[in-house]
Amino acid sequence: MQLSAGNLIWEWIDHWDDLPKHTDFAHHDFVIDKLGRIISGHPAGPKICIFNTDGKLLETFDVPVADTHGLWLADDDEHGEILYIADVAKKAGVRNGEQGKIVACTLQGKIIKMLTPDNIPDFNNDDWFSPTAIATDPRNGDVWVTDGYGTHKSYCFTKDFKWKLTIDGTDGAGKFNCPHWIYMDLRKDTPEVYVADRGSNRIQVYSTEGKFIKTFGEENFHQPSVFASFGEYMIIGELHARLIVLDKDDSVLGYLGDGQHLLERPGWPNRKDSEGNNVPPSDYEIGIFNSPHGLTADADGNLYIAEWVMGGRNTKLKRIS
Repeated sequence: MQLSAGNLIWEWIDHWDDLPKHTDFAHHDFVIDKLGRIISGHPAGPKICIFNTDGKLLETFDVPVADTHGLWLADDDEHGEILYIADVAKKAGVRNGEQGKIVACTLQGKIIKMLTPDNIPDFNNDDWFSPTAIATDPRNGDVWVTDGYGTHKSYCFTKDFKWKLTIDGTDGAGKFNCPHWIYMDLRKDTPEVYVADRGSNRIQVYSTEGKFIKTFGEENFHQPSVFASFGEYMIIGELHARLIVLDKDDSVLGYLGDGQHLLERPGWPNRKDSEGNNVPPSDYEIGIFNSPHGLTADADGNLYIAEWVMGGRNTKLKRIS
């Protein structure tokens, strides 16, 4: 099965990884390290999984989180490549009674530092901090965190987790409504911060100084949830069952794997059994997405997609043109 957008063509590789079958609710992300290994959260517990490009599980390590919702890799002078994990402090939609946090660790699992609400000036402890994604600025190490499930704000910190600024959309296209993902876009000469304002079906773009630049997507996007990029292209994963391919100017080149018809099926993103219980889907269609949630791209434009669904579904789109 091949999918295309503009002049780009991919081959669909279904159920790409070799994780044993399970019925846990997958709610994780993908990133790629400098060795080309694919790093993911484990759907069944607080664990990081490292795969090769063929989906073979190479190693795992435990991490002190409730859920490995968002991942980001960055260089560190002392530790080399480090992994940032956004812990939303809930699993399968159930809060664990704690505040969320950002955990930074080595790729061997050594914890380096953590960011909590204590790092945010004037944080109201009656609020819930449930960060969903992280991005860093390669020029100075600034760490951007979006609190998609909690305060609906995005924060910028220094690499030492000292607060710098907060944005919430009010100076842009409108107050954020589930800013589910944040991304450092390096396709242009000057990096820009992209926020997936999921509940408002739009993308809001800011400078790294927190100044609003533009918004797009309100007319034709459906729950934009996650970003990846390669070369001059950006890929946006929509929870509502497709990927969007953008050019350098953020014009839409096409859509991949459009499965929006699946939203009408009882229990989506899962399915219902004869007794009305949620169960993993058994009606997946090759070339059709159900609920994209995690996404990464390598330099050649190969895409790795994790879906939000019981039992999990990890797909590779191998770029062939």
